[in-house]
Amino acid sequence: MTTTVTLTTGHDVAYFNAGHGAGSCAGAMAYYTKSGEPPGQWVGQGATQLGLTGEVDPDVIQNLYMENIGPDGQVLVKQPRQDDGTTDIAVARAVHAYKKQHPYASAVELDEVRVKARAKQGAKSVPYFDETISMVKSASVLHASYRIGAMRERAAGRTEQAAVLDARADAIEGALMDAARDAVH
Repeated sequence: MTTTVTLTTGHDVAYFNAGHGAGSCAGAMAYYTKSGEPPGQWVGQGATQLGLTGEVDPDVIQNLYMENIGPDGQVLVKQPRQDDGTTDIAVARAVHAYKKQHPYASAVELDEVRVKARAKQGAKSVPYFDETISMVKSASVLHASYRIGAMRERAAGRTEQAAVLDARADAIEGALMDAARDAVH
């Protein structure tokens, strides 16, 4: 399967964890999760060394990426903290300025403003890198077509045909997950 891989610097995992009503993502990421995007999965050598498997727990990823605290509570890396509160003040100012310009801003939009403001403040340190692996659009459309077809077949009472279409969609998802695991390893 042909995939697209993008790598960006991350500054605040709240970007992934904040919008609980939209599949646990805020901002632009909510676009992908409104339709039921599956939760993240722990993969890679670092996850294995920390004993992390299965579905990503929002509290664990928050502690790990933002506080350098492992899943067992152990401090993994001690970093000198020189936070005199200026980051919080800058974030609050950015949110206030945005609200002033956009009085009807949604909670998701305000989360995006917070993330961007924190990114500007934390430019010296990058807590994580966000690697996104996506399938090509034609495979994505085919996958969605199989899922929609399966839903229609089930609604019409044709469960055998629905199962065939679901299996095809599952095979595409499985190939994407395999590609993602290969890219991480």
